[in-house]
Amino acid sequence: AFDEIAVGSAAPVGGKTLDAQSKSHAQQDFTSLDSASALLKGIGYGTSPKKANVDALGQLSNTIVAKVKGVTTMSQEEKKGVYTEMLANDIAIHSNSLLKGVKFSTPTKEGKQYKVVAWMTQQSVMQTLQWLMSTMPTNLDGMTNVELEKVMTSIHLTTALIFAVPPKAIPKRDALLKTLSGLKQEIEKRVNFGSFIVSLPQKVKYALSLNGKKIEAEKRYYLPQAKYNIHFTADGYKKISASFFLKRGDRKVVEIPLVPVLEQKVDVFVRVVSPVPVINAIEQVLLDYGMTPVQDSSVRHSVVIQMSGNTITVGKYRKYQLIMDLHAFKDGKKYKIVHYEYKPFFVTPETEKQLIQKNARKVAVAVTKQFFAKINVKDYLK
Repeated sequence: AFDEIAVGSAAPVGGKTLDAQSKSHAQQDFTSLDSASALLKGIGYGTSPKKANVDALGQLSNTIVAKVKGVTTMSQEEKKGVYTEMLANDIAIHSNSLLKGVKFSTPTKEGKQYKVVAWMTQQSVMQTLQWLMSTMPTNLDGMTNVELEKVMTSIHLTTALIFAVPPKAIPKRDALLKTLSGLKQEIEKRVNFGSFIVSLPQKVKYALSLNGKKIEAEKRYYLPQAKYNIHFTADGYKKISASFFLKRGDRKVVEIPLVPVLEQKVDVFVRVVSPVPVINAIEQVLLDYGMTPVQDSSVRHSVVIQMSGNTITVGKYRKYQLIMDLHAFKDGKKYKIVHYEYKPFFVTPETEKQLIQKNARKVAVAVTKQFFAKINVKDYLK
């Protein structure tokens, strides 16, 4: 829809393009004819021509804001408060680079000050609109808050200018305003809300709800800061209920493990080699997935875990890194292997033992859970 603004807006005027015309009329006398054709105007004063130009541009910006406040089709919420405050501030700061085709009158001396008139015709407004719409992003994903705020500045100015020209001057005006409004809402969600996506390890037929309302997996949602509850059900798998706190600016991934409902427990041989005892924590994960940990190596299924650590010296400081390998076997053959290296953490002689024990247990549980969450457990155990 943004391209529609280009229709007829860049046609030559008096044998010149709009750019050439704007440059050739960069400074001229402000006549009665100009006054009649000026859609937007600002009169500035200053102790020098340059200062008068700057003031005139500022007054022109104020005129744009006033136009927005005078539009009857806009809601009171849009005319007042944050919207117009942001608009006035953004235009005042960025008007020199955002407004295209602005004309300035030749400075005239009035007492000790210079006077300059800055104005925009319908053609220069259309030129600015055409440029602004060409800068609008088609995808907001991955943009920083600073980048999003710059886009919001362009949206505010574009909306104001659309209302500043006669409705018939802009092709598909209503569609453009609707698109700008939608883009504005998406930016506000990204800046003011947190977001999350529910991830499933494999495709299954499921039912998923957030605080009682149906949602979809693998789709990002933007919501206000709050605590949320998720409920997951799928035929053949255990029901999962979980809660999480979403903060402003968060981009969470909520992983739902698929824990099969088994007709009977399956014995799994477990062997763990680790500098600290973590076997109990690992066995609990297997129990959660319907497996019975045993010490009989002759059973069909086995899980072998090896955990080791490295000490890293950085100047006067020491770091410790945990490394874990998990091997799953079925009928004597390797089914799947996973290797994980935990981010090194600082230790001292006083804290080393305690921190290694704490992090080793955390890594063992997390890696084992992730392993079984990402494989087809039913296929492994059948």
